[in-house]
Amino acid sequence: MEFKLYDYDLLVTKEQFLEATGLNLSYELKKDDDAENKVKRFLNRTQQFLIDYTKNIKFEESDLDYIFDEDNWADEDIKMNTEKLNNFARAVLHQAEYILKNGERHIFNGFIGSSNLMVDFKSVLLAPLAEQNLREGCFLNIRTGKGDNERYVPELEEIN
Repeated sequence: MEFKLYDYDLLVTKEQFLEATGLNLSYELKKDDDAENKVKRFLNRTQQFLIDYTKNIKFEESDLDYIFDEDNWADEDIKMNTEKLNNFARAVLHQAEYILKNGERHIFNGFIGSSNLMVDFKSVLLAPLAEQNLREGCFLNIRTGKGDNERYVPELEEIN
């Protein structure tokens, strides 16, 4: 079995990021030991964060596999899946810009040692525009049902 660091091919290139945001990631990102690949790695990590966020919390992995595999789309799904991928790509753009400005909050536990405070970052993991794009692409829909890996959303008559 081959280890795969990222689930899917990168949707956004550094050129597209520059065109969309006006920010050149080659200059914006700190120098590191692998400067040649830092932009691709940053965009891949951002995309993978969004994939993990949607897959592990609210979206079926098999659905993501289908959406990201353009070669196997049924003819009737081409338009819908293209719109979904475009929404996901826009979410990657917004999330990457958000991370540039605010840091990678998803890898920081919120403890500030100098003041001995704990900050809750759960509500600010996603960029607001990234969240909107994920919702528009139906990536944040909550599934109904009572399966092992599904969130249960009660029907209205069960609440009353």
